[in-house]
Amino acid sequence: STITAFHVGSYQSSPTKQRSILSLSSENVESLKDKAAQLRREAQELEDKMMKTRPTVSTNTIPEPVAKAVYTSMDDSKWTLTYRFASEPPPQDDDDDDSAEIKKRLFYSGKVNVQFLNDGYTTILQHEPSSSTTKIQIQKFWGWDVEVSNEDDLPYLLCSADITLPEEDTYAPGETVRFYFQTLVENTSGGGGEIVVKDGTLSTADGKGEISCKDGTITVKRDVEPPGGFWGIFNGGGILAQFRYVGEFTCRPIL
Repeated sequence: STITAFHVGSYQSSPTKQRSILSLSSENVESLKDKAAQLRREAQELEDKMMKTRPTVSTNTIPEPVAKAVYTSMDDSKWTLTYRFASEPPPQDDDDDDSAEIKKRLFYSGKVNVQFLNDGYTTILQHEPSSSTTKIQIQKFWGWDVEVSNEDDLPYLLCSADITLPEEDTYAPGETVRFYFQTLVENTSGGGGEIVVKDGTLSTADGKGEISCKDGTITVKRDVEPPGGFWGIFNGGGILAQFRYVGEFTCRPIL
């Protein structure tokens, strides 16, 4: 067999090879520096383009306050009434008419903007029935009034509207029914002025404070039969009536 012998010893490159290796490393470093600089420039250009299309957000900027409607008088004021009601009141314990069929009540909701004019009339500015319910049609808002309740001596805003119900209504399909709106009026700004009711209108004392309305109720008028169901020889139908609760609404001022 043939044995090949290897000489083991330290390897030293020649000065010429060392110079070529150092020279090559220096060129690579400069090339890498150039490439890095080019990448930084491209990244900066991309960032500049994004900044031009990006919405400006500043944590130091205080947003401008949204203008709020403030009224010291109900005259010519504008309000949004957000309603939810049914065409028929819920049954009462004293409803003893066993022949009356109990039907499912349909509820209607939406928003209507109105203006209470200084002559006592009411103008409908806009009506937006809720898309999730069967829509109603508000034919007319009647005049508005302010009365002081005999029960609590507080002022209440009163108005009524003729509303046409859809054919799908289970109690008054396609009929136009008058609904009554009532809400308590307060002075809530702490300006020191009380609510003053005079000549059917309402305002804060000395023009101070702010008029606001509590959540109100919606009612319908129903005839009340006398005990026994008759008035002797006289028919008393329509003489006595009561207002029955059918829903609620909120009343918020608008510009």
